[in-house]
Amino acid sequence: MRTLRIGPLAIRFEGLGDALDEVLDDRFGGFVERGKAAPSVTVRRKEDAAARGLAPWAPGERYRIEADRASGRLVVRSYHFVLSEEAPGSWRLSIDAAGREPAGRILENVARYVLAHLAIERGGFALHGAGVRREGRAWIFAGPSGAGKTTAAALSRPCESLGDDFAVVLPDGEGLGVPAVPFDNAEVATEPAVRGLVPLAGIWRLFQSPEHAVEHPAAPVAQASLLACAAFPWALPGLEGRLADAVARVSGSGRFAHLRFARDPGFWPLLVRESAR
Repeated sequence: MRTLRIGPLAIRFEGLGDALDEVLDDRFGGFVERGKAAPSVTVRRKEDAAARGLAPWAPGERYRIEADRASGRLVVRSYHFVLSEEAPGSWRLSIDAAGREPAGRILENVARYVLAHLAIERGGFALHGAGVRREGRAWIFAGPSGAGKTTAAALSRPCESLGDDFAVVLPDGEGLGVPAVPFDNAEVATEPAVRGLVPLAGIWRLFQSPEHAVEHPAAPVAQASLLACAAFPWALPGLEGRLADAVARVSGSGRFAHLRFARDPGFWPLLVRESAR
């Protein structure tokens, strides 16, 4: 049994077996706990011969996760795993460990999906973003693959990384907070940069440009722009409205804007000035 601790959220994995427990330890490092603290959600591995994942990757196909409620319960499928929601806070996991996807990557994709689902249930959401902590606050660079998230995070050193590929925003009292996450492009064990939640300074959707500039799109555009950065919006049936509400709260809070940036750290004075408004 292993528990993946991400800020105030805890995903407990049961029944993985020794080999996959070790993979989880190697993959997520200091984010893994072995105690019996109450989890936010439990994922139990229980193989089901009837569980069928997606057909093998087609040439040029991007990684897919699909979900439906056709059977009356939420079933989530990817190439080498099937997740079934058995009850609130309880999932059954079937893994095709003989597939060509590495076991660590399978477990990471399971964890990302469950975390995105859990974040919405808690009034927040997950997004494609790189987070850093600077002067006690969290700054998220958001956007699709190729937008420059990892580059912007690297240009922000010596700020502490909160994860360079995936970010989570959660309600925190009257404000919003961001936990460190163990998901990044390096695919190696990490240590949390910080425990708990870091107050959100802002989220910036990235657009590469010859010059640095911050733009504030009109409210409907801002909401659509931030929603486009959300993780798995097509695979969260029944939670679409709550996701849209959470995105609208953040995009309308003054903590979201577009950042046009060049490949140098000169954008930081702009962000600091914006966050002080």
